[in-house]
Amino acid sequence: MTIRSLDIGVQFSRHADALLKSAAEGKATHASGNIAESGKPLEDQFRLLFGEALPKTIGVFQGYFFDANMSLSNQIDVLFCEMAETLYLPPSAGLGQRYVPYSSVRAIVQVKNSFRDLDKALAQSADAISYWRAMKQADSDFSSTDAVAAEPISIVVIGLDGSEGEARKILKKAPIPLPAYVFLIEKGLLYGKDSSLRHVTDCKAAEFSQQGNGGPLSLFEMPPGSSSTSGR
Repeated sequence: MTIRSLDIGVQFSRHADALLKSAAEGKATHASGNIAESGKPLEDQFRLLFGEALPKTIGVFQGYFFDANMSLSNQIDVLFCEMAETLYLPPSAGLGQRYVPYSSVRAIVQVKNSFRDLDKALAQSADAISYWRAMKQADSDFSSTDAVAAEPISIVVIGLDGSEGEARKILKKAPIPLPAYVFLIEKGLLYGKDSSLRHVTDCKAAEFSQQGNGGPLSLFEMPPGSSSTSGR
């Protein structure tokens, strides 16, 4: 019998390479003077990656979330939403942005091409979490219900550049609430509440969604003896 297996490390490395290629395209776009669209290649590739990887019960969109009063959040680069709780409610036809109920959102992701925008992404993440919490509170004041919407985790993804020292300084001054995770793709640096990956490399203990927002954030480190020193 032939023994077959999947090389998860290689698979993830290929996905990371595709994301970095998109980030490089965005960097070239920025250098050409088209700053407004320089983040689009990485955002599009990120949504494509997870749109294909996640089950069809989860929608992957760019846009806004709203509450019963039709109040809107700030613009979100990537929203992961429960499709069963999502409706398409655009203010006009043909828009690229989606407008979804806040209760359908499971993850909020701000994607930036360059490390120079980390502080901006952290501010946008804090705004999004604050909007979501305010909407949940407003809905609970408006109508008592047994259904409790779970707070979505917030994630900040950076394509190129940066360093551990620079990231630590920015995170120290970041507005609250902090996101659940910050990931620097090119540098392979992942920040979250757990201080060591030895607690989460075992799939049985990998409860990433249970980490929650708010910090404090620490650098995840590969356990001793790992075959790779890259967080990828």
